[in-house]
Amino acid sequence: MGRDEDQYLRTKLRIVGNLKKGKNLKEAMEELTRAMEDFPHEPLLTIELADCLRLDGKLEEAKTLVLDALKKVPTNMNAHKVMGEIYLDKREYGNALEHFEAASRIKRTGYVTSRVIKTLIGLERFDEARDLIREELIENPANVIILRYRAQILEREGEYQEAANVYQRIHDLAPGDAFIYKELLRLRSKNREPAEVEREMKAMMKVSTAANNPHLHSEIGLNLKRAGKYGEAIAEFEKALALSPNNSFILSHLGYCYAKLDMPSKVVETLAGPFTEEPKDFYIRSSLVAAVKKGGHWEEFKRVLKKAIERHPGEKSLWGLLKKTEKELEKREG
Repeated sequence: MGRDEDQYLRTKLRIVGNLKKGKNLKEAMEELTRAMEDFPHEPLLTIELADCLRLDGKLEEAKTLVLDALKKVPTNMNAHKVMGEIYLDKREYGNALEHFEAASRIKRTGYVTSRVIKTLIGLERFDEARDLIREELIENPANVIILRYRAQILEREGEYQEAANVYQRIHDLAPGDAFIYKELLRLRSKNREPAEVEREMKAMMKVSTAANNPHLHSEIGLNLKRAGKYGEAIAEFEKALALSPNNSFILSHLGYCYAKLDMPSKVVETLAGPFTEEPKDFYIRSSLVAAVKKGGHWEEFKRVLKKAIERHPGEKSLWGLLKKTEKELEKREG
């Protein structure tokens, strides 16, 4: 590749990188498509396109492209990093760790190390994760991402007060982080009566900045759900969704509340998105299927299944569900 071609490629990759940061995936893929017309066999472009597809939820397509790129550039750090992200999105932590560690051996960066830590936590290899966390915090004690992982391990081991202290430290470092504020409040609410927590959180909502925090609304919703106040919980989850549209976490809990109030059509409507994203999630799947059966929403379920298959073509259980759904529809038509 000549100097002009190399400069062109670098410029294109920089443009694509900026578009991805701005979450302009469609424009990023258009730039890559045009560049690949000039350089159809350039693996660096293939890797970037794969990452865009991953961010767009098309994991199987992304995986195919990265595997092809790795045959040409087996020691490319970014290829291993993107493959690790794909497996992480699929919650295949063992495979994700293999590629993140390969990326780290090629070039150790703070970002790749953070992904190794996250994957180790997913595998519940907490001692190894703690060792890496310790190393990173020695280098930068104010590393908010690494501190979050430390708090996650403490919480999973039942050390709620220590975890809350770490979240307090993060909140002091990044006071504008709404999610951290919510986690801090959640941990401080452990072992307290739901009514007491509800009063405290509603008092906080009178502060204008808190009122626009979707995480706080969702936390109030969770607290109300635990107390069996499903109608009130729905109202809070809907406020959270207005501030954070299509949030699967919020939608899944909203669907649970609708199920408790015997509203199967709302359950199907609410859980369609989370199921399309995470068809393996037992809670989402079982709740959705139960609502479909109860309300007879087989046509809607068929459409949801087709969307899920489009995004996860390798998920064989979806094809089985689709076959059963089509048989159910045939039975009803006959």
